[in-house]
Amino acid sequence: MRTCAAALFVGLSEATRDHPITRIVKLIEDFKVKAEEEGQEEEISYTKFERWCKNSKGQLDGDIKKSKDTLAKASEEKKQLEATIAKMSEDSERLQGEIDDRNSAQAKADEARTEENKEYVAEQGDLSDTITAMDEAIAALEQGKADAATATALQVKASVRRAVALVEVFMSDSQRQQTQAFLQSSSSFLQVDPPARSKYDFKGDKIIELFEGMKRDFENKKFESEKAEMNAKAHYDLAKKAQTQAITAAETSKTKKDNRKSSAEGDLADVESTISTTESTLSADETTHENTSSTCEQRAREWAERSKTRAGEMKAMDMAIKILKKSAHVRAPDAAHAQADPSSFIQLSAAPKPHASEAVALLKKAASKYQGLSRLVVAGGGLGAPP
Repeated sequence: MRTCAAALFVGLSEATRDHPITRIVKLIEDFKVKAEEEGQEEEISYTKFERWCKNSKGQLDGDIKKSKDTLAKASEEKKQLEATIAKMSEDSERLQGEIDDRNSAQAKADEARTEENKEYVAEQGDLSDTITAMDEAIAALEQGKADAATATALQVKASVRRAVALVEVFMSDSQRQQTQAFLQSSSSFLQVDPPARSKYDFKGDKIIELFEGMKRDFENKKFESEKAEMNAKAHYDLAKKAQTQAITAAETSKTKKDNRKSSAEGDLADVESTISTTESTLSADETTHENTSSTCEQRAREWAERSKTRAGEMKAMDMAIKILKKSAHVRAPDAAHAQADPSSFIQLSAAPKPHASEAVALLKKAASKYQGLSRLVVAGGGLGAPP
């Protein structure tokens, strides 16, 4: 622009040698063309900048929305994962408690079964010994009956006493009386009579019948005990199998809960990382958006101001051209004017018309930018007096 101003000044000097008004109009028109070209170039530059603002803010708006959507989704997913972890932890603890309780209950059941079986074994041993003693007593009585000539009361009574010693607690009062009468003793029938070898007539049929009945009772009792043991063991085995299956199921379920919890904890770590990264990205994008908006708004205000200023400049030059062209009667410069400052030709009147004053004011404003125009504006003057 300064080059154009210099050209205007040189052209102005040349114009004064020919026809001043025509040359000045031509120079102002050239300035106007240059101003329009500059305005167009600046408009193209600002249009590009405006497009960049729109695209940049649009991209940032999209990125910000995407980040906010990601944060909303991640936050909801975080809540769900935290709820899942809490639920899996609760379920796992509950299952572990169930497993511990079942193991404890099974341990007690195992201990009870062991004691029960010990009692059964002991009972079976006692019953077997009692039945064997009964067999021996019956055999001795039968032998004494078959060989009454050689059998002694001592031999028979000894066998009977051995059997009675095992079954006394199970005998009724009547059975004790019969046995005592058989043993023919005034003292306890469990006491051995003094040794004797005397023969006696066999009178033990009722005792044999009594012992055989008691033997059958003990055999039945032994059978019932065996059956009870079988039932107890079967019940124990079934209960233990069910308990074992329940423990296995609880352990399997707990393992699944623990695995799901572990997986959720891994997912939660990923989600928290995503939230942290997205929050950083969002903060940076919002800052960039704010700075970009501020820059674009500032440039827009500057563009509006320059556009307004340029419009005033164009208006000033248009009015100057119009006024000059309407000056149909212009005095030809005399020799004194020809040797003077080329811009002095416009000092034709000390009292210009109002429209000429307006043009001068606009040209003065334009002259602050286009320095060459200042040569056309003289102190207190106008652009010319009416003819």
